[in-house]
Amino acid sequence: MLDLAGGATAALAISLTSDFDQMREQWVKHPLEQFTHLAVSATGDRVALTAHGHVALAGVGTLRRVDLFEPPASRLRNAVFMPDGKNVLAVSDASGENELWLLPADGRGPGRKITSGADVIRWQAVPSPDGRWIAHDDKNARLWLLDVASGKDEVLERRNGSDHQFYDHFAWSPDSQALAVEETPDVVEMQRHQIVLYRIADRSRHVLTSGRYSSAAPAFSPDGHWMWFISSRDFQPLGGSPWGDRDMGPFFDRREGVYAVSLQPGQRFPFQAADELEPAKAESAAAAASAASATSATSGTVPASAAASASAVAEVHLPAIVWAGLAERLHQVPLPAGNYTDLDVDAKRLWLLEAETSADHKTSLKTLALGAARRGRGVAVRCRAEAAGGPGQGRGAGGRLAVRRRARGRMAPDVPRRMAHASRLVLRHPVARRGLAGGAPQVRGAAAPRHRPGRAGGSHAADGGRAVADALAGGPRRAAPERRRHPLGRAGRRLRARARGRAHPQDLARRSGARVLAGPAGPRGTGRGRGRHRDGRRRQARGGRARHLDPAARQGGQAGAARHPGSQGREASRDRGAHLHLDAMGGGDLSEFVREFYAACTAEGLIIDVRDNDGGSIDSILIEKLMRRSWEVWQSRDGTRESNMQGAFHGHVVVITNQGTYSDGETFAEAIKRLKLGTVVGMRTAGAGVWLDDDNRLSDGGIARAAQSVQVALDGARLIEGVGVVPDIEVDNLPHATFEGQDAQLDMAIKVLKDQRAASPWPVIPPYAYPPQVR
Repeated sequence: MLDLAGGATAALAISLTSDFDQMREQWVKHPLEQFTHLAVSATGDRVALTAHGHVALAGVGTLRRVDLFEPPASRLRNAVFMPDGKNVLAVSDASGENELWLLPADGRGPGRKITSGADVIRWQAVPSPDGRWIAHDDKNARLWLLDVASGKDEVLERRNGSDHQFYDHFAWSPDSQALAVEETPDVVEMQRHQIVLYRIADRSRHVLTSGRYSSAAPAFSPDGHWMWFISSRDFQPLGGSPWGDRDMGPFFDRREGVYAVSLQPGQRFPFQAADELEPAKAESAAAAASAASATSATSGTVPASAAASASAVAEVHLPAIVWAGLAERLHQVPLPAGNYTDLDVDAKRLWLLEAETSADHKTSLKTLALGAARRGRGVAVRCRAEAAGGPGQGRGAGGRLAVRRRARGRMAPDVPRRMAHASRLVLRHPVARRGLAGGAPQVRGAAAPRHRPGRAGGSHAADGGRAVADALAGGPRRAAPERRRHPLGRAGRRLRARARGRAHPQDLARRSGARVLAGPAGPRGTGRGRGRHRDGRRRQARGGRARHLDPAARQGGQAGAARHPGSQGREASRDRGAHLHLDAMGGGDLSEFVREFYAACTAEGLIIDVRDNDGGSIDSILIEKLMRRSWEVWQSRDGTRESNMQGAFHGHVVVITNQGTYSDGETFAEAIKRLKLGTVVGMRTAGAGVWLDDDNRLSDGGIARAAQSVQVALDGARLIEGVGVVPDIEVDNLPHATFEGQDAQLDMAIKVLKDQRAASPWPVIPPYAYPPQVR
């Protein structure tokens, strides 16, 4: 602006306001559908619910709902009640790092931070029954013990490694003198958990269960006599023979049993059958209870039940744990083995969660009577309500929740940094290799729309020169239903014969050679993922091959549909070969592998197409099946033969890759090369060889993942990351030829199979001549 009188100029501060959807406050109608944590108060009349980064306290009867205060643009996680019921303990990132906070349970005031110096994510925090101690752990495999009064936070245990959550379940003894922890051993490949007890007085560590079996979910009895846990020690196979169609091996179902350790010698196991000693012990216990009641009446003390209701933190005098010979005092509960996933105990009953043997792992609550009594504690159960207003419904369980998308968007780019190690050196690479200019890293994309968080997380990782990281949205914006677009792209595309496999209802009216003039319409902006339309359907005819146009069922985020190779694939089939395409490496793709691989196990050649494979985690399963080799045959008297090993593939293998082969798809291709199981044809892969983990979720259910585990060859060299998998034979699909429907990579794979079969045909095993008398 020019001042005509004085001749001075000044810049005007101009700002534009907008009404973008991600800038507005949004109301989540059913926040409990995505709650991430639940905790019951010591008195059993309230629960703390963590959902979308907020914490609400709900109670039974007439207790009101309380929304805990959290600073703007911050997130609360894993909230639990303190024993006194006046405060709630939660992990908050309000200070910029994940620290422990105490928040007033009445919702008044911002609370206070009780830890400092966090350099990585803190996972969980559990207070002791007397409220003096808080046990918590972090991503650097450290187990911490915090003295609430003094604020002193000391490392109780540190494990070797930091890419796994080594401490999974905390349980305090009723007198707060011992802490039971479910730990993962240092040898991560064992994947078996152990129960370890820590004596708080001298910080000593006592391993309670053997490393031979996996044990979980420790829980102390209220009287201080027993510690209960679940252990996987029952192995009864479903299918104990190697014969059968598509036999992937035996499955061991219902492996878990319930066990107990006596904390003092001479304790009578609650499930022990009655004998002549039981009446004497019962009379002794009754006499002791009567004497305690008389003492209480003469001294004028408050009864135990009233004292418990007045204060949840009362001094508890329980028998001390006898540490000598503790692991030897093991008892098994007379309960059938099952798929038990969690355990709790009160003085009357054991409470168990058991999962079904099904894909969705539905759980049911079971209970087993102990025959004693216990004061105050509730059990919260999550179930699907059939009708509103049922018995036991508390106030504050429903309601809506206000969230700000822009504040959430600021969190996504910063999550990979918090997941990194304290040194911040996850796996850094020279900035020049990423095509970036030198200088200080710039954090960009923090205000990117929430439905495209990959831009924010990806640019942040690239600026830092880090290894592969990604982000997935948890709650993308959805357009109004009337906004529609055609999902198939250009109309008039001709359909080709689709893959052999399950028939979908949409395909019943389709025929090979028919033209698609229109397709199912859908709202815009509802889908996610590379290589897909926004409504979740695959782009058509990319690479000259028709693909499925119906949304395939996805399991674990991975596609489960196979694509037909077209005329070239049919040529391979006629030439005693087979073709299998894997979209990803998830559960649905394993189903596709089982369906197609075993149907072609007698073929002389197999092409496994992992182009545009999105990754997953099933590479070792596939490699194991490809490594099976027959070493003998069984021959019957009439000359028919059956190989040992059953279901082994004897032909040649060719794997096709391209620039879109990603993550576990690359691992699979590299294994084919290094184990000399076949030939890799195509183009160099994406180079995303550092594996990620899904432990840390964003508040809206999305995820921002940082590089965690590098792949290293047996000679110590780093694999895949930054360089990809280099094919044995490099073949590119050029744009014009691809548009014309040609597939040079598949043509080369078929040629390689033909040449290998000619150079190394199937060996002919001479028949065994039975003696005439046994024919």
